[in-house]
Amino acid sequence: MLVAVATMVCGVLTIALPVSIVGSNFQMEYEKLEREKKKRQQAAEAVEASHKVELISPLQQELSKLSEVLDEMDGLAKLAAVRLLALPREPPPGPLASAREVPYHNDTPRRHPRRRPSKARSRGSRTRPSLSRR
Repeated sequence: MLVAVATMVCGVLTIALPVSIVGSNFQMEYEKLEREKKKRQQAAEAVEASHKVELISPLQQELSKLSEVLDEMDGLAKLAAVRLLALPREPPPGPLASAREVPYHNDTPRRHPRRRPSKARSRGSRTRPSLSRR
C-alpha cells in the first residue's frame, strides 16, 4: 500500500507540474496574441480614419471657399438693395419727365404708340376675289 500511495503521488506530480507550467505559458501567449490583434485593429482603424480625413479635407476646403463666395454675394446683394432704396423715386425733370417717353439711340424722346383695341373680324367679312368674271 505504501508503494501505491507513493506511485499515485509521483503520478500526480508528474502530470500536474507540467500541465500547470504549460497552462500558464499558454495563458501568457494567448494574452500577447490578443494585444497584438487589438493593436493591428487600432492601426487599421487609424489608417481608415486618415483616408477619410484625406478625402474630407479637400471637400471641406472647397465648401469653405463656397461659403465665403456666398457670404460675399449676400453682402453685395444687401448693398445693392440699400443703394436701390436710396435712389430717388420721382423721375428727374427734363426731357424724360413723362413716364411714356423712352430714349432711343439718338437720345430723342419718343412716345410709345398707344395700343388701340383691335376690331374682331369674322372670317366671312373679308371679300375674296371671285374666280368667275361676269
